[in-house]
Amino acid sequence: MIAAIALAAAALATPIASMDLLCTVVSSQPANRPAPGRVDHIRVDGAAGKWCVERCMDTLPISVTENKVWLVHPQVIEGIKVLDSINRRTGTRAFTISGRPEAARSVMSTCEVKPFSGFPKRKF
Repeated sequence: MIAAIALAAAALATPIASMDLLCTVVSSQPANRPAPGRVDHIRVDGAAGKWCVERCMDTLPISVTENKVWLVHPQVIEGIKVLDSINRRTGTRAFTISGRPEAARSVMSTCEVKPFSGFPKRKF
């Protein structure tokens, strides 16, 4: 409990700029899921504390520490855990799914920072 409070406090105290990230897959397990060379377009709004990917159908929360930006994923399937982080020093993205053997996946990407393109406008 104390560790969770400390992590939350660190996340609130560590600002991050708004940016787009183009993350190119370097390796994945199982192999080629996704294939190396695939590029994920991630948008991070540091002021709002949100992120989205590709067409940005949903914006989700981020958690920021001194060394990492954690892209928070909702738990949509019971028993599956998703960890998704980007190292702020190296630009390396580590994405893992665990909890069920048929869903298990580990993907490493290298991210390039681009100017923030914003989130799509909402109709209401």
